Amino acid sequence: YGAVVLPIHSAFENIELARSTQFSLDYKYVNETTNIAFGIYQKIDELGAVRTKISGFDLSYGFMVGENIEISGTMARSLPYEIYDAAKQRGENHLDYLVKLKTKFGLGNGRSLNFNYTAMSGSVYSLPIGTTPDRFGEPDPVYGRRNTEQLRDFQSLDVNYIWRTRFTDDFAPISYININNLFDRTNQSDVRFNEAYTAHGFRKYLPRTIVVGMMIEF
Repeated sequence: YGAVVLPIHSAFENIELARSTQFSLDYKYVNETTNIAFGIYQKIDELGAVRTKISGFDLSYGFMVGENIEISGTMARSLPYEIYDAAKQRGENHLDYLVKLKTKFGLGNGRSLNFNYTAMSGSVYSLPIGTTPDRFGEPDPVYGRRNTEQLRDFQSLDVNYIWRTRFTDDFAPISYININNLFDRTNQSDVRFNEAYTAHGFRKYLPRTIVVGMMIEF
């Protein structure tokens, strides 16, 4: 159980030097009714001829309006790039923007009405420039520049209403109604190719859905 297996390297195999440079700046403010957090960052990794650069920021906040309205949200941006010599291309987790907004209305007597809005840039993806047979003779995609394409931007407004009905001191179930994707927007989730990689289409997130439920403690 204590065995150590050493990696196998040829005497003629080069060992490349990896280098990473990164910095970040963060700020946070909190009091009784307000909280704000903000950060910016950049990271540069170098390995051989490949250079990866990631820059971005994130912001989150929350505050009360009066005693019954709570507003909170998140904003973010993350831009990874891979650089081969002088050629620059987007990284897999490229995010032009992300916005999440939440508003909660306390209606009293165990009732609340919540609005949640989410918007973000679509995921990036690559289109193959051809195929080559694998060892079983099946087509294997060949790519040129990576992540040149992008899905449509995602947007969704979700609403939920929650209320507690107290029948006795020990029995007070919580009921809820959720309406997801209120405006029934068509949002793309990912890309799918046919077996020959000659055509592609898109899968989609769910359309407007309504969920009704109840939680009972016993």
